[in-house]
Amino acid sequence: MKVQIENTLSGRTSLSIIEFNELLSQCLNSDSENELRIRFEDDYYKANECEYFDYGFGGNHFWVSEKVSNKRILFVEFN
Repeated sequence: MKVQIENTLSGRTSLSIIEFNELLSQCLNSDSENELRIRFEDDYYKANECEYFDYGFGGNHFWVSEKVSNKRILFVEFN
């Protein structure tokens, strides 16, 4: 998997930065698309990232966008 940070956070609050770091950690610590899907299904709404970020899966990728700016900030390409 290839993890890319595409943009910086616009709405920088302490909580949004912490939550972004958690999202990034989830991506970096996943070994496969399946593992990443499971991590987000289990942890995403429990950890309140939904207040700051939207996410989704495509055919061969995963993306995270910031709700404040609507910019995509994280992109993960699956091999």
